[in-house]
Formats: sequence, structure tokens, C-alpha cells
Amino acid sequence: MKDKHLYILLFLYSTAITGICVYSFLTYSDSFETPIPHEHGFVLSEPEESLQLELNAATAAQLAKIPGLSRPLAEKITEYRREIGGFTSLSQLREVPGMPQALFVTLGNYLFLTPVETSEPSEPVTETAISATELPTELLLDLNTATIEELCLLPGIGESMAAEIVEFRRKVGKYVNRRQLLSVNGIGEATLSRISGHLYIENEQPIQEETTAATDPPEIPMININTATAEQLLVLPHCTEDLAENVIYLREHIHGFVNILEVFYTEGITAEIYTAWEPYLAVDDEGNTKIKKPDSP
Repeated sequence: MKDKHLYILLFLYSTAITGICVYSFLTYSDSFETPIPHEHGFVLSEPEESLQLELNAATAAQLAKIPGLSRPLAEKITEYRREIGGFTSLSQLREVPGMPQALFVTLGNYLFLTPVETSEPSEPVTETAISATELPTELLLDLNTATIEELCLLPGIGESMAAEIVEFRRKVGKYVNRRQLLSVNGIGEATLSRISGHLYIENEQPIQEETTAATDPPEIPMININTATAEQLLVLPHCTEDLAENVIYLREHIHGFVNILEVFYTEGITAEIYTAWEPYLAVDDEGNTKIKKPDSP
């Protein structure tokens, strides 16, 4: 008798469950055909196209607003800026510790540099010897004995350029005048002026006129990388036919350069080559390094 009651209860229970399922299906069947978008806990922010920051004036909080740039990396940028006494070129951003190359290339869309005008022009590096006692004492390196690690302490000098300085010293035996640094790949007058006060050479000698003339870089016009031919690109320092063709191939692939930093994506380009090219590159015939946005109507 008990078994009979148990079977009846099970039958009633299963009938009730089946009825609930059928009712739910008939009630919500229409919604099964309409996809419900997935709601996630984050929002993809659109790039702030109007964001334009002066690299030497922006705070870490302002830099952190750039898409892809974290607050810790923004603080590293401001710390590196303090160490080198201010950026003189956007390419120096690649020396910031932890800077990804892909992010470095896109920063040109949000950052710019304003040329600094001084009331008194800085004195050029003379050909005559400079006494070590006249130089700043906070950082003073003997150019003929300084190691790569010590040279990296100079403003704007990274490990690769420091290695180039040491390698050139090995080739020539020793430096007799600091202006020989102009023969090092990637060092120009601006860089030499920035680091010269931190260097000395014992018994520094003047460089002969003919030697100086031989190391003067050739006259190179400003090159619009969005229209330049391979022949025009070949006038750039250390540019080969393969590099020129690779620049044109990249330009066609990305439908034009937005800023000169994108040249870094070119196959075969090194940091030293880009540094040598940078003063001569522009993205339009006006000499701009970044394409300007059209004025709002």
C-alpha cells in the first residue's frame, strides 16, 4: 500500500515539473529568437583625438590620459625628463625604461615639443682645450676612460649610443678633442652641446680645420616621407636601397604616415639610424612631424 502511494506522489511531482517547463517555454519562446547582448564590466574608451600635450610641461596624471599609457609608465617619463633636463626630441622617449616600441610609435599622435628660446645663446664647444676644473662637478667623466655604464648617465645617452662612443674610441685609439664625438653614429651638435659640460679630456687638443671639414655632415633637405621617392630617401644618413624600398612599402601598407615615429616600424630600421634620420623627416611639405587635424567647422 505504501509503494502505491509513493508511485502516485512521484507521478504528481513529475507532472507538475513538466507543466512548469511547458508554461515557461510558451511564455518566453519569443525571446529565444532575439539575441541579448553580453554586458561586460569594462568600457572600451575611444582614443582622445583632441588630446595634445607638451612633452616637457605635462604632468604624470596628464600623460596617463593617453590611450595605452599607464600611470607608472607616465611617472617614469616625468622622472626621465627630470634626469635629462627636459626632452629635446620625441625620439628620446624610447630611452624611458619599460617603453614598448608599439606605444612609443603612437605617442607622436598626442605629444609635441615647443622649441625653447633662450635670452642668451649657449656658447659653442670651442676647438681649444677646456680645463676640467671649469666643468660641472655633479657629473664629470673622462671621455677616454669612461665605461658604457658611466656614459649612460649623460643626458640623452642610452646604452646603444654609449656603446658607439666606446667603440669609436677603440678604433681611433683615444679621443683628443670632444668634437670627435660628432663622428659617432647618432650624435649631432645638439647632443654634443648637451653632454660636453660633463666630459673632459686630459691635454685636449684642437682639431685641424681639414679634419673638422671632413666630418661635417652633408646638406640634407627636409624630406616629406609621405611623398618621397626611393632616390630622395637615399640621401638620408646610412640609408640603403633596401631601407628606402621598405619605407615606401610601409607607407603604402598603412596608407600614409601620421607622424615620423611610425618610420620605426620599417623593416631594418635601428634606433641609431632613426636618430640620424629624425632631423630631416616630415609628414608634409610644411615640415611638420605630425599631420595636423583639420579645423573644426
